[in-house]
Amino acid sequence: MLSDQDLRDVFAEMRKSAELGATSEQDAAVAVLPSLQSATETGFATFDQLWECYYGREPAKNQHWETSKVERAAYTYLYPTIRRAFEKRNGRIIQDYWATQLSAGAVRTERDDKRSDFHAIVDWGQDDAPFVEQLIALDELEVAARGLRHDSDEKTCMELIFSAYSSGIDALESRRSNHPRDQKKELELVTKQVQAAKRYYDAAADRVAYGDYTVGMAFGLAAITALAMGLGIVRWSGGLDRFGVSLDLLIAGAFAGAVGGTISVLARMTKGSFTLTPEASRISLRWMGAIRPFVGATFGAVVPLLSLSGIVSLGAPTDELKARYFYLGVAFIAGFSERWAPDLLSKQEQTLGQPDQGSDSKPGGAATPK
Repeated sequence: MLSDQDLRDVFAEMRKSAELGATSEQDAAVAVLPSLQSATETGFATFDQLWECYYGREPAKNQHWETSKVERAAYTYLYPTIRRAFEKRNGRIIQDYWATQLSAGAVRTERDDKRSDFHAIVDWGQDDAPFVEQLIALDELEVAARGLRHDSDEKTCMELIFSAYSSGIDALESRRSNHPRDQKKELELVTKQVQAAKRYYDAAADRVAYGDYTVGMAFGLAAITALAMGLGIVRWSGGLDRFGVSLDLLIAGAFAGAVGGTISVLARMTKGSFTLTPEASRISLRWMGAIRPFVGATFGAVVPLLSLSGIVSLGAPTDELKARYFYLGVAFIAGFSERWAPDLLSKQEQTLGQPDQGSDSKPGGAATPK
């Protein structure tokens, strides 16, 4: 880096230059470095400009591009301005790592709204491919992590990404300074850090997706509950007497199936066996969640009615009270199990339209619940 006296001497020469026509040190510096003019004029800088300015004033030992004494003086003068402009646009720099053996830097920023971001550039070579592969995976993960809606999850994920990225850059520095023959341990460490960041992101994204899906299920179950209560009130007031027992069973079975479908999903979420697409939008996840109770309600209503009609034989008890609880239980199971009800119906496809001969009684001698 140039000394203060060197800077004064260089800028004195620059201000005297008729070609530049600069009246101030900043004007002179911008005239030398036109790529940074937009940042100085707008007050907003990109990480590419910050990276350029950092290594322009203090080149890395194995840097692929060179700067003249005048350019280094301009970069040195503009660096504080560019850093402030970068922080104005992206938030305060919380963590940063700048390599000395190669032009590679990584920073983590935090805005006033507590949202965290990560930025990195690495001037890598062909021999760096094993480590660069892990750095690219971190770049992809960083883009995905921006979609996390909880500030704490995003912040933790960015911290893990920064830590892994810093380890990767440090390993590339070691390759250039110490020239080690074998970097398997360093690569293994970086890989483990990348995997740890990926696991955290997956868990955080699943939590967000589960939350949206559960909200949708709550709305769906609430809608079915309201519909069942409304039909029940009308039925018990005598408004739908002509439908009789079948409507009672339809209402109770639909509600039991909806509850069964909701409990099924919650149980699988607890076990970690319920899979969603975290990349889906909040609206999509909530719609899918809202549909699930309706699917359970459909099976919960249809399966008991098909049993009473003789299409499906379930072996219901003959006692009326037991039959009532039996069909409610069947409705709950039909909604709870995503396979049982569809499999049951598919096995009965060939028997549709072929009622039992010589008998008009209910299957298994079952009583019709009232």
